[in-house]
Amino acid sequence: MPARQCQSLAGRRDICGQVAFSFMKNKLLIILISAFILSISFNFNIAKAQESTTSEASGAATTQEKKIEYELPFPGILPDSPLYFLKVTRDRVVSILISDPMKKAEFDLLQSEKRLKAGVALLGKKKNDLGISTIHKGQNYFEEALGEIVKARGQGFEVSSFSNRLLLSSQKQVDVLKEYKNIKDLAPVMERAVNIEKKAKALN
Repeated sequence: MPARQCQSLAGRRDICGQVAFSFMKNKLLIILISAFILSISFNFNIAKAQESTTSEASGAATTQEKKIEYELPFPGILPDSPLYFLKVTRDRVVSILISDPMKKAEFDLLQSEKRLKAGVALLGKKKNDLGISTIHKGQNYFEEALGEIVKARGQGFEVSSFSNRLLLSSQKQVDVLKEYKNIKDLAPVMERAVNIEKKAKALN
């Protein structure tokens, strides 16, 4: 083979090798850039997911913080018991005998809270009509407690502490009833509980 042809062939091989090297270099560069972009995107998505989780956890904590810290009393005998009439009779006699407006307000509040708990227990036993009726009677007691505290204030009693207790109790009762909001015919009782809470706020 002539020397010129050999040189031409070697030159071509040189050029092909350079082109191939350049192509591989560019391909490697593209792969590295793509990997870098994917890495950034992946880290961004992780950060967003962590932010979302933190936000949800914060929201859940806020919801839990809104729960009213107030303990309701044990209801005692429930209205579906054959002995319940004895409890009702006793409560009426005690109510009549209390003349002090502060003590009467405390008694009325206690009866309101007990009847709420009793009513809720009956709702849990699927005795909705009796449960709602019991809660309604408890709200009657709460209204009486509000009236007694206004009377006590007019007579010069210090009522700020008990007024705050009334407010907490009314808020707790609303919270408890919200858990049963899907029960049929509970809406009027729930609405009344909200109105009672507003009245309790007005005393503070």
